[in-house]
Amino acid sequence: MSQSSTFGGSLRDKAEGASPQSTQFPGSTQNQGEGTISSLKDKATETLSSLTDRAREAASSVAHRAGEMTSSATHQVQETTRAGVDRAREFAGEMGHRAEDLGANVEDMIRRYPLQSLCVGLALGFLAAQMFRR
Repeated sequence: MSQSSTFGGSLRDKAEGASPQSTQFPGSTQNQGEGTISSLKDKATETLSSLTDRAREAASSVAHRAGEMTSSATHQVQETTRAGVDRAREFAGEMGHRAEDLGANVEDMIRRYPLQSLCVGLALGFLAAQMFRR
C-alpha cells in the first residue's frame, strides 16, 4: 500500500502543481487541426470561385459564338433569298419580253399572210369546238 499511496501522492502533487495552461498544449493538435480546416476551407472557396468564373466565361463565350453563328446564318439566308428573288424577277422579265416578241411575230405573220391566218384561225376554232363538245 505504500506504493499506491506514493503513487497516489505523487499524482496528487503533480495535479496540484500543474497550472491551467499546462493542460493545454501550445501548438496543440487541436489548433493545428483548426488551422488546417480553415486553410482547406479557404482553398475550397477559392477553387469554387475560380470554377464559377470559368463557367461564366465559357457560357458567355458559347453565347457569343451562338449569336455570331445565328447572325451569320441569318445573313446567308437573306442573301440566298435575295438572289432567288432577283433570279425570279429576271426570269419573269425575260418571259415577258419573249411573250411580247412572240405576239409581235404573230401580228407580223397575220399582216403578211391575212388569208392563210384566217384559215388557220377557223381550223383551230373548229378543233376546239369539237374537243369541248364531247
